[in-house]
Amino acid sequence: IVCLGESVILSGSGANNYTWDNNITDATAFTPTATATYTVTGTDANGCSNTDVVDVSVNPLPVLDLGNDVAICTGDSTLLDAGTGPTNYLWNTGDTTQNITVGEGQYWLTLTSCQNCSFNSDTISVRYNQPPNIFSPTI
Repeated sequence: IVCLGESVILSGSGANNYTWDNNITDATAFTPTATATYTVTGTDANGCSNTDVVDVSVNPLPVLDLGNDVAICTGDSTLLDAGTGPTNYLWNTGDTTQNITVGEGQYWLTLTSCQNCSFNSDTISVRYNQPPNIFSPTI
């Protein structure tokens, strides 16, 4: 089991020469793009051969999009929501929940799926808009 984008090395043992299907070279790294079954044929010095298979499961990366930067009124807060999914959350604030309530600042989040597939953090900025200055009318 690997995460999308990770490399795999498949290597046979117990024979002299190995031939893999799907254009795989024995003991050479490759990056699978989808879950697949790979078959290897091993041949010994006497010309006898046998086959075996291995399944490689490719897990997708967790999806993360915190959206566009946000402007809120001074003193207010906003909810940042990472969405749902079978993931572990780690905000730069130390929070480990799906969403957090924040004020002005820059925030980022790293998701790790239950298959340990990490996604580099997404970043969002929250800035305060200054309220208008209201003056009492003079009479």
